[in-house]
Amino acid sequence: MVEEISFREYGASILRERLEKMLSFREALLRGDDVEALHDMRVASRRLRAALTVFTPAFQSEHYRQLEEEVKNVTTALGEARDLDVMMEEMQRMKLKLPAEQQGGIGRLLAFKREQRDRAQTQVIKALQHLEGAHLERRLSQIIGLNSEAEGESAPNS
Repeated sequence: MVEEISFREYGASILRERLEKMLSFREALLRGDDVEALHDMRVASRRLRAALTVFTPAFQSEHYRQLEEEVKNVTTALGEARDLDVMMEEMQRMKLKLPAEQQGGIGRLLAFKREQRDRAQTQVIKALQHLEGAHLERRLSQIIGLNSEAEGESAPNS
């Protein structure tokens, strides 16, 4: 016989799993030694955001909405950096296909995009540092561990 669980219990399980997955890429991103970590964390953050949306009815509180906003901010910072990575990769491939005398323009544009990417990395680092201080795992545990919406409104924010 299959044990039945509530929508809320199922949501709690999924949200914990998705948050843990997203945060698992944090150290690699901070070290900067894993080129795929940015992509992987962005995907994980988008999946967490989708799960947060799906399970909103089970965890309606201001604290839950604040958690959603925190994750959205991280996804945005990751997205900007990732978009530049993809753009630069494509430009590099295009550059290699051009005759040498035509590569200069793309080279200058690549240099400009690298500067933009460096600024985007600063935002990624800030977002990751903010995540550290935001204590998302603890906050999520507090939110999903509460039995009523009224209690959810009184959960600590930090």
